[in-house]
Amino acid sequence: MLLNAKFEYAGYGSEGFRLVDIVLGVDEGSSILVVGGSGSGKSTLFLALTGALSNLLNGDVKGYSIVKGVDLVSTEGFTNVARLVGIVLQDPDKQIAMSTPYDEVGFTLENLGYSEELVRKLVVDVLERFGLGSKMLREVEELSGGEKRRLTLASAIVHKPPLLLFDEPTASMDPWGISEVRRFIIDQLKAGRASIVIEHKARYFIDLVDEIVLIDNGRIRARRRTSELDREFMNMLLEHGVDVLKPTICRDKREHGVGDVLLEAKGLTVGYDDEVVLDNVDLEVRRREIIVLVGPNGSGKTSLMKTLAGFIKPLGGEINSKCNNVVYVPQNPDYMFLYTSVEEELEYIKRRIGEGFVRKLYVEAPWLRKVHGLSPHKLSHGQRRWLALAIARGLNPCVILLDEPTTGLDLVLYRHMKEWIKTLLGENVGIVISTHDPRIVCDLADRVYMVSNRRVREVSPKHALEWLEAPLK
Repeated sequence: MLLNAKFEYAGYGSEGFRLVDIVLGVDEGSSILVVGGSGSGKSTLFLALTGALSNLLNGDVKGYSIVKGVDLVSTEGFTNVARLVGIVLQDPDKQIAMSTPYDEVGFTLENLGYSEELVRKLVVDVLERFGLGSKMLREVEELSGGEKRRLTLASAIVHKPPLLLFDEPTASMDPWGISEVRRFIIDQLKAGRASIVIEHKARYFIDLVDEIVLIDNGRIRARRRTSELDREFMNMLLEHGVDVLKPTICRDKREHGVGDVLLEAKGLTVGYDDEVVLDNVDLEVRRREIIVLVGPNGSGKTSLMKTLAGFIKPLGGEINSKCNNVVYVPQNPDYMFLYTSVEEELEYIKRRIGEGFVRKLYVEAPWLRKVHGLSPHKLSHGQRRWLALAIARGLNPCVILLDEPTTGLDLVLYRHMKEWIKTLLGENVGIVISTHDPRIVCDLADRVYMVSNRRVREVSPKHALEWLEAPLK
């Protein structure tokens, strides 16, 4: 057995997340998919398996995680984690340490003692494979969220470790990126390497793995070999917020009337210094309207959103706004937090829009009471995303720009987000959403714009859905 892990207990902090009675094993050339709702313990499991929980986070771990005879939970064994395990964290910004893609991938190899010549060859090869060859010397901060995700994948596998651990690897990735992750996992399994994938969007990986493990409240609720899947187990996954269904139907008509124009772009040129990202963009946002932007990673969706919000100065054209409160919510939810505890963040919201809204938040997300005293940065990614959206609502926007708002959200939190957006529409807010999530296109879009090849053009929701699903067939 390549990995043999057993935790009688693993956790950290008086109000942190805990695992109890967890047993996992994976052989060479096999794979496991770990699923569960936000806050179920998946990320804590990830930290325990790598030894980070016991060696970096002052966690309390009773058990072991043995890879190739080395117990990563132990202090001595943890020094081998970089050699034995390729790790992809949930949030690329928390993983990337160097200033350029070349340096980031090379950093792993240099620390493992590879020669300068071999480092150069391997770095160039892997960056080309993940579509980052032309950007290997660019500043990391100039990469899109999806491109940062590709970079973390490249860094994780460049040294060909025997075990790969993926934490939400499809987050912020376009369909081609997800397809590349799938192909990569297939190739690694054929080469005899093992993988453990932690993912809300189980439908992308069910056909690739040997076993599905459902985590709930820090325990294994159920597990099945994929050769033995039945309707009862699939329904159980849905009940626990795991996405196992492929979207097939997009609504054809608006369910609400739209109002006057709040924000308008005419002949807009978007870019940085002398580099044009998008040219001649015409776009308008109306009250009670949801506009959805789709397009490949790096096509300019985020740059367009930041320009509309006023963070980037247009290179040409004009932006006309009839409201003074355009709120941009970035891909990384951590940028929305102002305080050191969840309780303080909720108090801020209460001061802005009243106690009634906060009471409603507690009803929608009962887990809030369990994490009251925690730093928002210690929440699961899905919970941080949800809290960031609640904070944005507290800013009383007239136009809100949401950049990949469903990243890290399980089905339960996704449904809450849909209701939250519908509430905004009822308050005469205009909404722009940048996404790779076909559920957003099908469930919410009034109009859809395709962003690619430096252009922005309107397409039907049906066309956008077909585009999003095509690489995964």
